[in-house]
Amino acid sequence: MIKRILVGVSGTPSTGSKIDYILDLAQRHEAKLDILSIIDVDRLSHVGMVPIGAGGMAEMLRKDRIKQSAENATAAIQTVIARANEQGVPYTQLLAEGDPFKILAEHWQYNDLCVLGLRDWFDHGVVPDPEDVLLHLAKEGVRPILAVGEGYRPVRKALINFNGTKSSANAMKRFVQMCLWPGMHLHIMAVEPSAAKAAVLLDRAADYCRDHGYPVTTQHETGDPTTTILKTQREQDCDVIVMGVSFHRALLHTVFSEVTLGVIKGSDVPIFMNH
Repeated sequence: MIKRILVGVSGTPSTGSKIDYILDLAQRHEAKLDILSIIDVDRLSHVGMVPIGAGGMAEMLRKDRIKQSAENATAAIQTVIARANEQGVPYTQLLAEGDPFKILAEHWQYNDLCVLGLRDWFDHGVVPDPEDVLLHLAKEGVRPILAVGEGYRPVRKALINFNGTKSSANAMKRFVQMCLWPGMHLHIMAVEPSAAKAAVLLDRAADYCRDHGYPVTTQHETGDPTTTILKTQREQDCDVIVMGVSFHRALLHTVFSEVTLGVIKGSDVPIFMNH
């Protein structure tokens, strides 16, 4: 059950599909929307090296970027509000300035699901690696995240990537328990060199999902996980991919799974992520 949905909007290409997904979910679950748009003034103000004598031009560029971002954010919020009003979906709204990580994390404390763009962010492409941003948010506790692309499609079938790790189990269980789209079919896949190990993993995962009332099919594959996940999604015509967010520490940095990053970059359907 979900009753509060946090959605980040900014006028980026995924805004239209975000609206379709959140309104669908809000109506199904009689949930309230928390509509949030954040202007990252510090990052927008960074325009790189400025030649001598070009300080005035740089300042104009900074102001223009901030102004344009604010206008896009305001327009996006108004679009969401208009659609929500049309469909009788309750909401709150906030246009904020500051660090997107801190602001989003603060608001996340009072919501059940966070909906963001797969490959865009609040400040219109200023962040160089938006895929990393999604994973950092999940690592810091903003989860689960439903990351959507530019197109909308009704959700009838989900592909669950399950490899026996804690993060993949957490993602599967959270997705199943939330029952975002009741009645959907679950296709559970294990990309695993050992057929014997895959059989055990898939049997246990399928039993868990069936006990929660879902129709389930399973599939064992070998090979490159990223390529296999994306290929299976297309072949099985799945409408959402469910996967865990895995990472490890390397010296002073957090290194995210190349599989997760690869699927985010290559997917045409939403990804439900949990750590």
